[in-house]
Amino acid sequence: MEYELDGIIVSNHGGRQLDGCISSIAALPAVVNEVGGRIPVLFDSGIRKGTDVVKALALGADAVLLGRPYVYGLAINGKEGVQEVLDNFIYDLDATMATAGVDAVSALTRDILVRK
Repeated sequence: MEYELDGIIVSNHGGRQLDGCISSIAALPAVVNEVGGRIPVLFDSGIRKGTDVVKALALGADAVLLGRPYVYGLAINGKEGVQEVLDNFIYDLDATMATAGVDAVSALTRDILVRK
């Protein structure tokens, strides 16, 4: 069966209520492999800081979606609060990448991750 898709979002909204579900981050590599670059893969599950972004991008996501963080900024300080959340996210992403010795998002690969 063929489907015409513009992209796919890997997420397990509600998954934390179901005992034994695979986490979105654990499912991400298999989805990326299956898609094989034919469409963008977006990741939306628990992105709260720069390290979360680095992990998702290193595992093959083309982009991440920010759920709650921007809403917190909006609730606290409106448009300026959202801007501050985004600025802090970018700073944290840059700091995480620098600490990992990576100078570009395009250089994030599975090789930088260590599984214990």
